[in-house]
Amino acid sequence: MLRPSSSTAPAVPLVPYRLADGSATALVPAGADWTILGGNGVIQGSSPNKGSFLFGFSISILTPQNAPANPPASMLIYPYMNAATALGVILHRLSPSVSNFSIRRVLQDAALPSYTSSGMLLFDFLNNGRPWVGVATIGTDSPANYGNFSWTMYYSGVSVPADSDGSVGQALLRAWHSWDPSAAIAARTQASLGLIDETNAIWDSVSQFSSATRDREARDVGCLLLGYYDVEDNSRKFNLPSAPCGLAYVPTSG
Repeated sequence: MLRPSSSTAPAVPLVPYRLADGSATALVPAGADWTILGGNGVIQGSSPNKGSFLFGFSISILTPQNAPANPPASMLIYPYMNAATALGVILHRLSPSVSNFSIRRVLQDAALPSYTSSGMLLFDFLNNGRPWVGVATIGTDSPANYGNFSWTMYYSGVSVPADSDGSVGQALLRAWHSWDPSAAIAARTQASLGLIDETNAIWDSVSQFSSATRDREARDVGCLLLGYYDVEDNSRKFNLPSAPCGLAYVPTSG
């Protein structure tokens, strides 16, 4: 007989959600402690002590040489930067409570082929001074593709406090996989449609999210989100449900 060496954290319930404008749907965490909002295909949610997610966010950033005189403080003006650099610079500008970004691992390079620079990244950062961990697909597109007037940044990802139990991270990864902005994309340009096709291709090609192993691999990525560098357990050997992060199945007598 085999038994898990510790009980798993209870699963976080997910419920169907549709944006008020009908442009996107997703499964999102249930509960009054989660704030969910969005529009135009973008869905975002947060719980101060549990986690956050942002799916399908895109923003245009003006190049310095094209900035107007005395621009408003809200206007984003930066020289073009690659995806890894933009992760820390632009997110901190948009949300000053997040800072000190450090990339731990590149899960997939060139994750969005239509973008000049992109990747699916596992990263650490501080949220109001507290360590958090995130995973996101990030892309930046060169000003050369926009008449050298501006450049674009795309972001979809999830994050959790570094000391969470793993259940929230796994639930948010499932929420990300369920995100469907097809109604919004139908009204957008062919380039936007191509972006969604590329995003969907990530889910098909990256083993973490393939349908055949989704539950087991979601556990592994959830463990990565918690800082476990050795995320493999021996459940595969025995064809049993995954053990908690850092633990394994052990023989019992009788």
